[in-house]
Amino acid sequence: MAILQVTPGFVRDLRSAGLTSLSPRQLTDLKIGRITAEKVDAYKKLGYSSLTLHELGDFGIQGVTPKFIEELRTLGYKDIPARQLIEMRIFGVTPDYIRRIGALGYSNVPVEKLIKLKMSGADEVLLRVKQ
Repeated sequence: MAILQVTPGFVRDLRSAGLTSLSPRQLTDLKIGRITAEKVDAYKKLGYSSLTLHELGDFGIQGVTPKFIEELRTLGYKDIPARQLIEMRIFGVTPDYIRRIGALGYSNVPVEKLIKLKMSGADEVLLRVKQ
């Protein structure tokens, strides 16, 4: 754990966010994901107050940041389940991607359809056809 700099200060920081009794593996996962008390508090303010430790680690590793969630909200995507946020990042469904699809005339596309579109590669066909 020392190589990842899982320090007593890091553990105290997480405890201040209510994350207690963490195993060495959980601490390592959260450190790799760059999860801090500040991020946990930001997620809570955005309505994600009951994330599991696994989801927190996945948020960090996949890049589901508070800023990412806020950008999605400005595009009208609110209250997206944690698992879908993670899938969006895994498959590259970003706010920029949603804007590009919107510019093609497709607005308010449900998250699950955006993910399937990106996974299937059909979005590339749409983007090429509309150029």
